[in-house]
Amino acid sequence: MGVEDMDKHNEIIELVGADQGLIEAAADVAAAWPDIQKGLMARFVEDLRSKAGPEWKVSGALAATKSSHLDLALSNEPGLSFRLVFDGRNYSDLCYGVVVDIPNVERSEIVLANLTRSSFGVGKQHDPNPTWCWWREASELDPDLPLPRNWQFATEGWTMIASGKLAGPVIDLASRLLAAAKGG
Repeated sequence: MGVEDMDKHNEIIELVGADQGLIEAAADVAAAWPDIQKGLMARFVEDLRSKAGPEWKVSGALAATKSSHLDLALSNEPGLSFRLVFDGRNYSDLCYGVVVDIPNVERSEIVLANLTRSSFGVGKQHDPNPTWCWWREASELDPDLPLPRNWQFATEGWTMIASGKLAGPVIDLASRLLAAAKGG
């Protein structure tokens, strides 16, 4: 996500650049930002675990590294997981979708067909992919999970984590997506 309001952006540059204390504060925040992000992601995982309940298994971690991912799976439905993944570095290229735990092209095709027929419709898929059955790039316009695709400097996802408001919608989406993936 780029700078949406260039006037505001330029005003911040002018104000900070004109004050030694603000320059020092901006440098301190910039230096701490990776650790702030890491702490917020840890909080998000804990929120997911506490709000999801014992019927869910939460595994993996989201980090600033390429292809970091987090999976949510129902304990009584082994083999199928909802996945959030930052496919790029620095919390960029956020996607979500459904994966099978054991690569299986036939099962992936069944899941893809079920999701395509559902209200989720046609998602993206790697052709053929025995693991990623169906996925979608994050977007603020996504009716199911409105989040920015690139989080390095976007604030929406981070503020939702800080306020405890992201775990619930993610669990809800995981539940609906996995139900549709099974043909329900």
